[in-house]
Amino acid sequence: MSAPSGAAAPSGGAMRRAVSDADKGRRRDELLAAARDTFATKGYHGTTMADVARAADLSYGVAYWYFDSKDDLFKAVMSAEAGALRARIGASLTDVAPSGFREVLTAAVAATFAYFDENPAAGVLLFREPVALGHDVERHLLDIFEGFIGALGRGMGAGAADVDVAGRPMALTAFVVATLISSVALRRSRTDDGMSADEAAAYVVGLVFDGIGRVP
Repeated sequence: MSAPSGAAAPSGGAMRRAVSDADKGRRRDELLAAARDTFATKGYHGTTMADVARAADLSYGVAYWYFDSKDDLFKAVMSAEAGALRARIGASLTDVAPSGFREVLTAAVAATFAYFDENPAAGVLLFREPVALGHDVERHLLDIFEGFIGALGRGMGAGAADVDVAGRPMALTAFVVATLISSVALRRSRTDDGMSADEAAAYVVGLVFDGIGRVP
């Protein structure tokens, strides 16, 4: 069919650009998903951009169209996974009406374990692989830890907090709590302790509040 009188038919270049724009988000998501699994399996240093492009069933050049370097791609994957984890934790705090800090922490830890149970590659990317990488990635992880504690603090404000964290070194507190949680999350990806996410969360929170001697 010809173009309407007085209207120019779209050029081939315009049509290609339109298709490219429509596919851009999908292709980027495909690259991120492939990169997540490849980095988790082969490690940062063992992964190449060609590996990721091949896993996404895209050409090598397409990977560089969306990401300037492997480091840029890795940070994008980290950011996406961290954002998804924060969203999962946030949802857990709005879905419950905790009476105090312990209930808030239990809900958040259970959500964290459930997220990593469903996405084992995320645990490797967020808590194991970055250990050997640079300062920027470590700073990124610390931001995740601080955000985790911040979310708990906001949840405490909505209930009758049974623990006063005012004046505590929040960065250190975030690191200690998140290191414990992330270590258990990684263990769960490799070892079956016969516990659900809720059961494991209750056990870990018991360690935090009661110590080893008082946890059943």
